Order: sequence, then C-alpha cells, then structure tokens
Amino acid sequence: MLQEPIRQRQAPPFGPTRQLSTPFYIRRIARHLAAHAEEPITLDTLASLAAVSPRSIQAGFRAHYGCTPMAFLRDRRLERARQMLMAAPTCNVADVSLACGLRHLGRFSVSYRKRFGETPTETQRRAREGLQTSRS
Repeated sequence: MLQEPIRQRQAPPFGPTRQLSTPFYIRRIARHLAAHAEEPITLDTLASLAAVSPRSIQAGFRAHYGCTPMAFLRDRRLERARQMLMAAPTCNVADVSLACGLRHLGRFSVSYRKRFGETPTETQRRAREGLQTSRS
C-alpha cells in the first residue's frame, strides 16, 4: 500500500515579492496631495482626511510609493515648479517656489537640483533658449 505524502500548504510570500493593491485611503491621500500641493499640509490633516492614524499613512506610503507622504508631496511640488518654470521662463524663481508651496527658497533650490539635475535658474535658461530658437 503506497501512501501519497501529505502536501503542506505553503504560506503566501511576503515582502517585496508580494504584489499588494494600494489601499483606498493611500490612493485618496495621494490624489489630495497632488490636487492641493501648494497648500500647507500636515500629516495630521491627512490622517483626518483618511480617518486613519498618521503611522498607518506613513507605513502605507512607504509600502506602496517607497517614500513618506511628505516626500511624495515635495515631489509633486517640485514637478509643479518645473512645469511653471518651463511654461513661463521669465517669471521669478522665488515666486514660483512660493506658489508651489515650497516656502524655504534655499531648500527649494537644493531639492530641485537633486531631483532634476539642474537648478531652477538653469531650467529657466533652457526654456528661454528654446523659446528664442522657436521664434527664429
């Protein structure tokens, strides 16, 4: 009499190999941050919006976006600043920074350069040169 070995159920994989769907509250917060990036936003405000704890928000953003909610917000602000600098290359860099919710001008310039590999002024210069070439 041959008996088949009992097959044990394997536990589902955890960690980076497991694909998780993004929870609704994380998607909702991400949309809110993108739509209201120029406004002052705190983690407590986001927790109230999503009706979850600030710690849950931080853990969710780390798991699904690989960053904190405030880093996600800073990236949205920097992207918006880049769009504005490219669209209106004669505007004041400080005004663009403030309009995008980036209140500290020195940190804005450092973060911008780290994110895009050039300063805000260099982005403006390239945009101006592009306009002049297209007019010629």
